[in-house]
Amino acid sequence: MANAEKDSSAFKNPLRPAYRRLRGFVRENFPALYRDGTRYDAIAAEIRRLRPRTIVEIGTCRGDNAERMIRLALGYGEVDYYGFDLFEDLDGATFDKEAALWPASLEKVEARLKAVRRGGRAAGVHLTRGDTTVTLKKAAPAIGRAGLVFIDGGHSYATVRADWENSAPLCGPGAVVFFDDYPNWGVGQLVDEIDRAAWDVRILAPGDYFHHTDPPLNCRLARVTRRGAL
Repeated sequence: MANAEKDSSAFKNPLRPAYRRLRGFVRENFPALYRDGTRYDAIAAEIRRLRPRTIVEIGTCRGDNAERMIRLALGYGEVDYYGFDLFEDLDGATFDKEAALWPASLEKVEARLKAVRRGGRAAGVHLTRGDTTVTLKKAAPAIGRAGLVFIDGGHSYATVRADWENSAPLCGPGAVVFFDDYPNWGVGQLVDEIDRAAWDVRILAPGDYFHHTDPPLNCRLARVTRRGAL
């Protein structure tokens, strides 16, 4: 076994650590140039185009995507980020029903996102813990109009439908909504039901393939905007 491990290590790329450091440097200091090669690059491209002042994310989880969105948006001015998740309230039954990921604590995510700085600016970070079928609607008056909404919370049809119905009123002309994980779980059904007469719906390619799941998944983004919007 020791010899096998030694032999396999010989095939490791010695430049990989340096490449990772370079990626980290670009991500931190030049976010407008950064690409990670996944479907989330489409969200970054939209932020560069829209330069949104208000971002809403349903399914903040550990804050990975939130940090990237905030860092990029701060390059264009002030930004308020509204994040929703169960955080510490997630239990095993809900985890299974919603095909969820285990989030970090609200306190930990909040500290992480408030530490993001760019151009001397920090984002307004507003996190809400609880069931988004309830909390999102309650928060709507404080949010007002959102420039970009990312829906990646619970994946059951009932939850995705509620998140869409509560997000749509936040979207004025020009706002963009992204659904993650199309066409899996309840996401595909809900996105396919969106009224095409009122909304422009585009399924983006390429997606990200996960061969280790059972069954394997192809996760794509669905981009939704109001008809007639610029």
